[in-house]
Amino acid sequence: MKPRALLILFLLVAGLGAFIYFVERDLPGSEERAQRGKRVLPEFERAELAALVLDGGDRRARLERRERPPSGAGDESEDATDEAEPAADWVLTEPEALTAADGTPPRVDSFAVSRFLDSLADLSWSRRLDDADRAAVGLDEPRARVTLVFEDGTRRSLEFGAEIPASTTTLASLAGSGEVLVVEGAIVADITRDPGSWRDRQLLRLARSDIDRLALRPSAGGEIVLARHDENSWRLAAPVADRADEDRVDELLADLTLLSVESFVDDGSRDAAFAAAAGDLEVDAGEDGMRLLVIGSDGVDGDAEDGGGEDGEVRHAVRFGGQTGILRSKLPAVLLRTVDAWRSPMLSRLRPHQVDRLVVTERVGAIELERDGSDWRRGDDAISYEPVSDLLAALTEARSAGFSAPDGVGGEPELTVLLAGDAGEETLSFGPPAGDAVTASVAGRDVALRLQPSVLEEVRSAIAGVRAAKPLPPASDDAGDGEPAVDP
Repeated sequence: MKPRALLILFLLVAGLGAFIYFVERDLPGSEERAQRGKRVLPEFERAELAALVLDGGDRRARLERRERPPSGAGDESEDATDEAEPAADWVLTEPEALTAADGTPPRVDSFAVSRFLDSLADLSWSRRLDDADRAAVGLDEPRARVTLVFEDGTRRSLEFGAEIPASTTTLASLAGSGEVLVVEGAIVADITRDPGSWRDRQLLRLARSDIDRLALRPSAGGEIVLARHDENSWRLAAPVADRADEDRVDELLADLTLLSVESFVDDGSRDAAFAAAAGDLEVDAGEDGMRLLVIGSDGVDGDAEDGGGEDGEVRHAVRFGGQTGILRSKLPAVLLRTVDAWRSPMLSRLRPHQVDRLVVTERVGAIELERDGSDWRRGDDAISYEPVSDLLAALTEARSAGFSAPDGVGGEPELTVLLAGDAGEETLSFGPPAGDAVTASVAGRDVALRLQPSVLEEVRSAIAGVRAAKPLPPASDDAGDGEPAVDP
């Protein structure tokens, strides 16, 4: 065979192989094609769905799809879940009795809708009954019906008739088709379920990073506002300006993003309980923010005996988005916290790696320390990082046991430390020990911190270690020179 013919044959084989690899590998096999051919509803484009109407006897629910605005920030890994968030939000517009007084329809559990649509798309028939009497099999007056309403106004309805005895199947028919099909009947339970059970039980569909501001308003009066300072820190914005307790705020954010109601209250029978409200909590997250009216635990039947769990949770009511739900949480206790409970107990806001310069001032004299690569300089001397690291740890890990008036240090401080770096600087001042506490102040904070005497002892011990540190030997000018000079 000539080389040219061989080349043409090779190209044909290669082309056929490429076609099989890139095209036919994505085509369904014969068994899958047969299964798809038995689907009751040919594949529909979910993105074109505008609403679902579920009729089940005397129960009717209309679920409407609402476009979700694009998110401006990525989810934090700690807030991510294994189940991907559905691409659309759904609301319950019927029955109207569940709509809030301001006309806001309740949010629907989008995951539940997504699972229902999966079941609907996969629903297949096992037999056709060509000569079935529609009246005899219950399809003249269907016991259940699901209608898909598309954005272009078209509708497709699937009706369900009688169950087939001694089986899990039921009879169904596409409206207007005249065909009677035998299908699995499990999907009927979703169509006929209580409309209110479609509601989303999670109070907030938010990641922690979405929340920028929290306003706590206890029923006794006053307001405490917590505002995000940057990606990793929060501040008290009212009634005082101060650093916020990062651990406590993070715990509240975690609780809020996981809160889920046990049940909904729709008959108004518990409205009187809201007279004993613990207060309300406003969550600011742009358009997705929400105001939660929190009801004290005595507003829920049986809570007098509840007493709360070991983790501080109690069973109580909450009103959100026009809905009233019952759940267990720490929110009633959270609303009773004082301003001081939200203040940061940390003496320093800086972490050791953020500090490049320290100035320690004592009666015996001052020391200035400056980072020098992996070590530090004490004046003109280079010293090891170890004693300085001990001092930084003692300062940045110190926590207060309480707060007092900002002039609590009183008189001349026993010790002052300036910490500085790219993240800013702060001055820490320590007063003399008084009884069972040492009072310290931080420039810019309107309170003094009461510390355990052992904290000051640890700081002083670390300073003594820095003073006693021996200078490191100077680096040799020819260190590392292993080759003799060579004349050109």
